[in-house]
Amino acid sequence: GRDNVRGLIEMLGEPGSDQDVKPHYALHGLANHTLIVKDENGRRALCEVLCEALAGNHTPYVKGFLCQTLQWAGHRESVATLGKLLADEQLCDPAAMALVAIKDGAAEQLRSALPNAKGRCRLTILHSLAALADAGAAESFKQALQDDDREVRIAAGAGLAKLGDAGAVDLLLKAADTQPGWERIQAAKHCLVLAEK
Repeated sequence: GRDNVRGLIEMLGEPGSDQDVKPHYALHGLANHTLIVKDENGRRALCEVLCEALAGNHTPYVKGFLCQTLQWAGHRESVATLGKLLADEQLCDPAAMALVAIKDGAAEQLRSALPNAKGRCRLTILHSLAALADAGAAESFKQALQDDDREVRIAAGAGLAKLGDAGAVDLLLKAADTQPGWERIQAAKHCLVLAEK
């Protein structure tokens, strides 16, 4: 039941501590059990409690583990809660990984978080949109291709390539016309991926 799931979450401790091992394993096992026996009501209830806990005052470690659990068991009911974590540097990666695994409704959350995202969060969101090959992010990829950050430009190129949009040919060819090195190698790869698509 929901109260027992809340109890397990409250028992989670810091990584490597004796207090963490058993509740961590129990919560992971419970999530897997709902999937194996195809208990949709149980899975949904579990995910709703995990989402409640993500809005609470738990440590980043505990919230990261809850995101990982949603990565396994979450469906569309979890995406709004995960989307709220995309601006948090400590939680952006596990939240984005969960969203990419869920797929349904994930792209909308990632796209809406992108305009205000900074630094590592912005890069993570671009990578996630590229992994989803989200056509709705095409304009964002094109803008990010001009970014000052090399890694952001590379992620944007990967996103455009995966879309297979012929309108991106000139942009990707221009991006590949840069100094020899890592960025040029990646940009050339993006051109080949686009050609394959």
